[in-house]
Amino acid sequence: MAESPHTLHILYPDGTHHAISIVQATFTFGRGPENDLQLPDAQVSRRHARLLVEDEHVVLIDLKSANGTMIAGDRLDAEVPHRLRSGQEFVIGPYRLAVVSAPKTDRPPRPTESAPATEPELPTPATRPREMDEVRLGAEPLPGEPPAGGPAEEPEKDESRPARESRPLRLPQTTPLPPQSGTPDEVRVGVEELPRSWTEAVSPPPPPPGDEPPGPPPSPVPEASPLRFDEVFGIPTDESRYLQYLPPIYQNQPFLGRFLLASEAVLTPIEQIVDNFDLYLDPAEAPPFFLNELAAWLGLTLDENWPVEKRRMILAEAAVLYLRRGTPAGLARHIEIYADVAPEILEPDDKPNHFEVILRLKKGARVDRGTIDRIILAGKPAHATYTLQIVGEG
Repeated sequence: MAESPHTLHILYPDGTHHAISIVQATFTFGRGPENDLQLPDAQVSRRHARLLVEDEHVVLIDLKSANGTMIAGDRLDAEVPHRLRSGQEFVIGPYRLAVVSAPKTDRPPRPTESAPATEPELPTPATRPREMDEVRLGAEPLPGEPPAGGPAEEPEKDESRPARESRPLRLPQTTPLPPQSGTPDEVRVGVEELPRSWTEAVSPPPPPPGDEPPGPPPSPVPEASPLRFDEVFGIPTDESRYLQYLPPIYQNQPFLGRFLLASEAVLTPIEQIVDNFDLYLDPAEAPPFFLNELAAWLGLTLDENWPVEKRRMILAEAAVLYLRRGTPAGLARHIEIYADVAPEILEPDDKPNHFEVILRLKKGARVDRGTIDRIILAGKPAHATYTLQIVGEG
């Protein structure tokens, strides 16, 4: 496969830099896993934007995303193609991206002729295929060609002119591409084409130890200030985006642009909740305050004393726990989620409808016995009795 001349660079919010070679004609971004590049953040729409590769040019299109795609602080119009320059930065949520195209000198050479091709000679009447005669019906005869239907005569030879050697027509040969070395993440183009802030964000490697005396201790890094309301939800500060939906006569009114910011500040959080509502339905991504709502839809009552991570695990496995309710496997899994250790469940033969739960804790681990009892009472058959034994409680 030929090497792609376009490389996508991603600068993640934590400062990590990654590079991907673009080998397909369409490359999509979004929060959903169906995209070519998944950007898991609440400020990124499920289908946010896409790149179209057209030979030497790359076009960026915003797919009506909630927070938009930004270039130099300006939001791109939805569904309007924008041609990117090599190394031009665009922003999707907290991610900064740029497409760097290899210079033409670094690209695979076009096919060139290894030797000048000789001009092909016209076929003589004796060597020309018959199909050519059938195509040329009604045309004038070629020089040295007898009229149609007459006998073929040999053309007179010009002895003053040297005989021309007949050579086969040579086709141009293509130069094979050199073998590609390195991983796809290695970038062949110059890093200087990236925005300068990207290279500053990547910390250089520490210098080798020397005989120089140590310098002054580094100054402490100041703590990051909390984000403002408009920064969290991506609300502009100078002019409202709602102006684009008004008639053209109102779109150049600075006061109206500032006046609509009040409405945009109220409606933008609601729009983002609607656009990202699939996150509220995912136990792993839902806000903590919404976990009880999910539990109520499933007929569960979550214990507020449980850590948030364990409540998320209960919701994620609620369907399986319901299928195994009343069985030793379902009860053991429910206890394991809370205690981080699988219990041992025994059913003695001399005591019908009775079982024993033995929970062997790790060293230093502690559990609430009342919580274990409530789990057993909720998951056991109504006619069965049990005894609980906790071993190693410290």
